[in-house]
Amino acid sequence: MTSRVAFAGPSNARGLAILCGWGGSKLKNVQKYAELWHRAGWRTATAPMSVDHTFFPRDWTEIGEVSRAIAQHCREHRAARGPDARVAAHAFSNGGTFLMLSLQEDDSALKFDGAVYDSAPTKQIDALLPLGL
Repeated sequence: MTSRVAFAGPSNARGLAILCGWGGSKLKNVQKYAELWHRAGWRTATAPMSVDHTFFPRDWTEIGEVSRAIAQHCREHRAARGPDARVAAHAFSNGGTFLMLSLQEDDSALKFDGAVYDSAPTKQIDALLPLGL
């Protein structure tokens, strides 16, 4: 269900920030943080994470569909902007970290040029370091 992802910000932006919401987040709450990225000139792809997405097995929810939609948008962003394109992830808490892991699982070629971990679990961050994040 790609309607769970909101794309906003300057359409010609060099940077794309992927905002991965916390468990139980609502789109309107996560989008407040997108404004920070927009003021910096970045485009955003914002996805909330329901409690189900955070705690139920991936196959039981539509998180894989959300992840694939974001990964596709990242590929299109890089293709349209060439070597100047930048993609950063902004993960909030456990849910956001799980979405980042889902993105990596769906597209192992997806690389982030930077990452913000906002209240993320430290053990998960340690596990992400070998992925080049």
